[in-house]
Amino acid sequence: TITHQQVEVTVQGVFDGVPDPMEGINVYLFTSAGVYLSQHQQTNGTGKVTFELPEKAYKVRADYMGQQFWFEEFTWENVTIEVPMADAEITVTGGGFPQEGVNVYVFSAAGSYLGLTQATDAEGKVIFRLPESTYKFRVDYQGSQYWSDEELLTADQVNSITISVGGGTFTVTVLKGAGEPLVGVNCYVFTDGEVYLGMFGATDSNGEVLFDLADGSY
Repeated sequence: TITHQQVEVTVQGVFDGVPDPMEGINVYLFTSAGVYLSQHQQTNGTGKVTFELPEKAYKVRADYMGQQFWFEEFTWENVTIEVPMADAEITVTGGGFPQEGVNVYVFSAAGSYLGLTQATDAEGKVIFRLPESTYKFRVDYQGSQYWSDEELLTADQVNSITISVGGGTFTVTVLKGAGEPLVGVNCYVFTDGEVYLGMFGATDSNGEVLFDLADGSY
């Protein structure tokens, strides 16, 4: 007879000393020597998984956002894997003004997309709560991609990052001839690869139409 006992593993993110259970995290079981035992479970709504184990030492590992978080040897005891968390506050600007409704994507330092995206609010901001590590962030705007530098996020802090798409207000003038503006002519904006950006406007009495454009070729 080999006696077993239920062992509960809790995975929680910790920001400024406040724990937050993490749901949907894969937890893997290893021997004390680090040999994977082909057992893993996914945390429930309270951040917990349960393994039925004999009385010997084990290790467990939680994988999250491309990182590995370990709890070293334990025997017949409930354990908690704590993930130190940081806030990344991304501000997207263009022409010196905040840009609303722009998608921001999160990548590892090696450039792997981590499956997280948010659209900026009226202040041009998004906030991601992420494990302490180094990341890159990408903004997709007007058919171009704009990247942050590699950013080291410090746990228990709001790490402020600004991504500028540059640009400003540009004027297109349509003339019939020298000094002869064409009025009410629709002008459409495309990338330099001729992809339509959904932007158009009609020329005014001076034959001019204004577009707010980011850095790039159009």
